[in-house]
Amino acid sequence: LFVGVNITIGGQGENDFHQFGKDSRLEDLSSPVRCFFDAAAQNDSKVLVTCFSDEVTGNIAGMRFKGPEEVAAFAERDIWGGKYKVEKVFKQQDKEVVHCLFWPLGWSSPEPPIEYQFKTKNGQIVSWYGKYR
Repeated sequence: LFVGVNITIGGQGENDFHQFGKDSRLEDLSSPVRCFFDAAAQNDSKVLVTCFSDEVTGNIAGMRFKGPEEVAAFAERDIWGGKYKVEKVFKQQDKEVVHCLFWPLGWSSPEPPIEYQFKTKNGQIVSWYGKYR
């Protein structure tokens, strides 16, 4: 059950939050990376852990984690309830680079723009790095 309250702070409101990400470039993502963004959109930890290899390492803005369970704990704490907007996807050597915006639930506007770098192997993410751009 979702109860909405329309709050406008600094020109942003609930309707802006709900519409955020509707024109994301998800079709440009590889299957493993798309798996991550789909799981994030659904707040689904069970699906999320299948996107990552058992040996995955991550470093998101200095927060380090290892293994899919630590990835899921990070997502549950810092991602669930928010929305992503994928702006650009490109290859850089052996990485898939995703420029995106993230709007946490309850915030009046999105975080600063983010760059995620994913490395994949055998259909799963083996490395996930993120920083503000």
